[in-house]
Amino acid sequence: MDQHTIPNSYLKAWCDPSPLPEKHEPFIWMISKDGKEKRKRAPHKAFTESHRYTIRRINGEKDLTVERKTLGTTENDFVILRPKIEAREPLTAEERLKLCAFATAMFARSKKQGDHFAEFFRTIHSQVENSEKRRGAKPGRLSWETRLHAENAPASTIGMFMLSWPFLLMRMRITILCTDADEGFITSDCPFIMINPEAYKLPPASRAPAPGANPMIEITLPLTPKRLLFISHLYPPGYGQAPQAVVDELNTRIRFGCEQYFVSQRGIVKDCWFIPAKVPDDSWENSPEGIAAEIRRQRDLRAREEWEAWVKQRGDEDSVST
Repeated sequence: MDQHTIPNSYLKAWCDPSPLPEKHEPFIWMISKDGKEKRKRAPHKAFTESHRYTIRRINGEKDLTVERKTLGTTENDFVILRPKIEAREPLTAEERLKLCAFATAMFARSKKQGDHFAEFFRTIHSQVENSEKRRGAKPGRLSWETRLHAENAPASTIGMFMLSWPFLLMRMRITILCTDADEGFITSDCPFIMINPEAYKLPPASRAPAPGANPMIEITLPLTPKRLLFISHLYPPGYGQAPQAVVDELNTRIRFGCEQYFVSQRGIVKDCWFIPAKVPDDSWENSPEGIAAEIRRQRDLRAREEWEAWVKQRGDEDSVST
């Protein structure tokens, strides 16, 4: 059973609006991350994986609860909300919560997040199993549960985030940006983008963004080629027209944030989406602390290279002597 990492109902908004020949089905433009490959694809055939969110029980049964209920509910709610968003109508608190739930699902269901947390769940399960072995204990309920999470990581990832993130996002300001630009907002195989624009001032280990962790955090999710969800603590809620420079900046974030493909409604690709940001003068790397850390890093790299060269030389000498 093919299941969508990016839902078909969402992708339909990016179908090329040009008239189609008879018997041709609507398609989206899937463009490789480097912009060199461009191909047409029906939205129902794009971004799929067999049984991605199917839960496999210990007894061998397959449970489709996440696919049909958790994700299905958020998708249906969004499809109902989309015409209202297109018309720039105010959203009720309940509708905003449904929109936040859809955004959370879009974050958690992506292949990038599922694969990342699969490694996390496998690590936890391995630690639990090793602990049981060291104590001479038989496999218990804890290792049984961690094994289920490790074996069903994409589904577990969705369940984990859906419990709390919609309510965290509701505590922030919800803005919907609008554009009439020909290229519109693009989307991708990982369209939920979360950044702290001032993260460059922090040490690398402190730069990972998270809702509620920093007042500067910005979350973006394209909703259609003409509408983009923008969640923050600083910007005014409601609808707002995005200048062309803002559209370009947000599309650049989405293009850089994709794993393999981004989607442009008309197949338009702009050079500015590929220009990396320059390191600002006031970045942490240029601070006294950052400069000292780089000196230590280079010193450690040289020491490691010298150690590896010494080990290799000893190995070669031992081989000759024998």
